[in-house]
Amino acid sequence: MNIDEICKKIFLKLIVISLLLTIFSILIGSHELKIQILILILPIMGIPIIRDMNRERNKGNVDNRILWIGLASVFTLSVFIRYYPYFWTNVPPGYDPGLYKYGFDTYISNLPGIPESTLPQWFKEMFPQGIVLLSDILYVVAGFRSTEIIKIFTPLVCGLMAFPVFAVSKQISSERGAVISTVIYLLSATQYVLFEYSYLKNIIGLFLMLIAIILLQKERYITTAIIYAALSIYHQPHFLLLSLVLLCLLLETKNPKIYLTGIIAALLILPFCIPRMELVVSMLNGLLSVALSNLTNNVNTQGGTFLSFSKYGYLSFPYITFGILGFIYMFLNKKRDPLFYFTLITSALVIFKIVFFRRYLATLDILLIVLAGGCIQRIVFEQKKELMAYGKIILLLIMFTGSLLLHSQMADNSRLISDSDLLDIQWMADNIRPQRYILTTAYDAPWVLGWGKHPVIAPGLFHWDINTQEDWDDFLRTSDSKQGAEFMSKYDKDIYIYHSMNIENIELSKYSGNEFQLIRNDKSKIYRYTGPVQ
Repeated sequence: MNIDEICKKIFLKLIVISLLLTIFSILIGSHELKIQILILILPIMGIPIIRDMNRERNKGNVDNRILWIGLASVFTLSVFIRYYPYFWTNVPPGYDPGLYKYGFDTYISNLPGIPESTLPQWFKEMFPQGIVLLSDILYVVAGFRSTEIIKIFTPLVCGLMAFPVFAVSKQISSERGAVISTVIYLLSATQYVLFEYSYLKNIIGLFLMLIAIILLQKERYITTAIIYAALSIYHQPHFLLLSLVLLCLLLETKNPKIYLTGIIAALLILPFCIPRMELVVSMLNGLLSVALSNLTNNVNTQGGTFLSFSKYGYLSFPYITFGILGFIYMFLNKKRDPLFYFTLITSALVIFKIVFFRRYLATLDILLIVLAGGCIQRIVFEQKKELMAYGKIILLLIMFTGSLLLHSQMADNSRLISDSDLLDIQWMADNIRPQRYILTTAYDAPWVLGWGKHPVIAPGLFHWDINTQEDWDDFLRTSDSKQGAEFMSKYDKDIYIYHSMNIENIELSKYSGNEFQLIRNDKSKIYRYTGPVQ
């Protein structure tokens, strides 16, 4: 018996064992089994099986009524599991909601105008034009204010993601394989973590990327140009990714329509690019510098804040083997479609840690989800009868393991601030006169900026900060009220200080001098600096 025959006989059995081990590690609450090492082994052992697969697309159609009920159920459940925490808290997940709220409020409050010329540099770096213009559209069309965009619109986009996942997967496999991909998306803990981080730009970028793949698969190049331009003003990392994919397709196919796609997109982007030309050039230079540095040095920067590689391997373990095998299947069969190039380029960016490599994990994850559905469908429904029993067990185990991982992630879903903190911040919005500064820590700054509705002074953040990091370190550590008053005297009087219990080891005795008044002592403490004592 040769090696291929051995791999074919034990591959599905190893998959079953590895999934059972994963379930066991979840149930005992331990990640110490280090099952991620199997991610490197199992795809290699599965190659003999996929090499012998039928190269023709399977006709695995699903009854239309069942299909639409299934897709509607996935959409509903995807929205529900993301909105569910709002039944017991008003605090959105992640660190960024306050920044988004401030950005949305800034644009909505300036309607019908666009405040581009008055925006500070950090705002332009944080928000591409598309994401804040979207808030204007949602406000005018649906009446959504900033809070509704964060709490309602974001889960809706995550739910709608199921439809392009289905459509892309259907293009490379069948309806049955596409349904499997859609269910895996529903149960993907990684995609849930993306929502937990409140990465709305990334979520919209993923959605538009999947739409671009569908359009490229159908050779709708003019419509692709519109999506291409949209990505440039919603999420630049996915704009970069689509640019590289179009370049690969152009080099392979020499299709002149791809040139047309680039020209139309450039014309659409130009009105948005001109007001921020200096920023665009600076970002491109910075991106190139970071990429070269990461490729030539051992120290990697600009990876973005997201899952570690080992954590991602653990959360995606139920389906990642089949996603990798799906990609290998495309490679062996020389199927060089847009999905292949998206997966190839994203994998390179992640594996070689070139740029945005942690943020691209969510992109790679959804591409592997799309590929996994077709691969599972072929193994489960197109193999010999004696292997189909294993295949169906594997499908059930994937769903069960994915559900456990998702549940564990939802159970760990802790907000960065409490509802009491949020109430204290909103109290400042209602009781402090407009345009008065509020000083706080970097931890609380986004929340105070968004819900406090006042200019915020915080270490290294926003354009109102005029202090060095050394100044901040000295101020936050000191217990001397004179030193605290001296730090505050750089600004006008009537500055307010917001201190939550989220940050420890900050001496509050610095606010004990006559220059300070404690005006609210609830879950958080709010002080007022009244100026030097005469």
